[in-house]
Amino acid sequence: MQYISNNLCFGRFIQTYGTHIIVGMAIGGQDLICVRQNSSSTIPTSELRGYLEDLEDVMFSDGKSPSLIQRKSRDGKQKVPDIFNRILQSSTMQLASIAETSSVRHIE
Repeated sequence: MQYISNNLCFGRFIQTYGTHIIVGMAIGGQDLICVRQNSSSTIPTSELRGYLEDLEDVMFSDGKSPSLIQRKSRDGKQKVPDIFNRILQSSTMQLASIAETSSVRHIE
């Protein structure tokens, strides 16, 4: 920022733009789905991984993939565990609020 010798102009600048000015920005990151499998679950790990990949396709794609909710097994039963259907039917997704300092990350 240039040095401003005129206090009136500097005061107007602070009123208009504030004292913090963004000089750069980066956008990126990953979307993450975490699922904890109960020890009593009878679903094999490989099958659970497949469900997670299908859920990822539905949630983070262009919306053209067939919905997991509509999928049925050969005997007509629901193909997907109920928790995945509840995730997809939820109208809102709760995200953790994260504030980061130089050495500590606070998650609310």
